[in-house]
Amino acid sequence: MHDVSELPLLQSALSEALVITGQELGNIQLLDWKTGHLEIMAQQGFSEEFLSVTIRDGCACGRALFNRQPVILDDVTMDL
Repeated sequence: MHDVSELPLLQSALSEALVITGQELGNIQLLDWKTGHLEIMAQQGFSEEFLSVTIRDGCACGRALFNRQPVILDDVTMDL
């Protein structure tokens, strides 16, 4: 479990990153090493269904979790 005092800082960082990149949607996820799950720590614009990810998912977040490496996408709709 991550320190909840990080939340305002992460939300602020996400908001600034979205302004800089000109995007409307984004999230910041951190790995909970005890459970092996990615936790959404800050997000903007996503529905609740979209934010639920497991290691078995083929999406970018699932791949990041599986490979234990960051995945950065310019356009999530182009991610196959």
